[in-house]
Amino acid sequence: DEQIRQKASKTLNSLCNEVDSVYLVQNLSHCVKHSGPRSQPMLMEHLNFLVPSVYSRKQQLVNKYVVPVAFSMLNEKSTAVRMTTQKLMMTLHKSMGTQLLQLADQHLGTGMQNRLHDMLASDYM
Repeated sequence: DEQIRQKASKTLNSLCNEVDSVYLVQNLSHCVKHSGPRSQPMLMEHLNFLVPSVYSRKQQLVNKYVVPVAFSMLNEKSTAVRMTTQKLMMTLHKSMGTQLLQLADQHLGTGMQNRLHDMLASDYM
């Protein structure tokens, strides 16, 4: 299992380095949302890496694909997933600024908004 995971990570690294991030963000977001908790952290790390370059060129792709996936990850119980979710949220907030919080106000309940604010306020990362 570990050997397969390492090869998959290496392959994903190569893909992310060779293919324009604009073409990867939709599919990688889909993979994050529909994968299991053991592979989500690795996939989210790659998605996190893509966000700044995609957002600078195609903000609507981040808003449409990455933000909803990031919001859905706020409910995850796995520590590894929560840590990578926090890292992704920090990157989104750095790229989007207050627009992330505005989207949260529109699409999340009060409890999830509070969880997001706590993640962004935390200096854990």
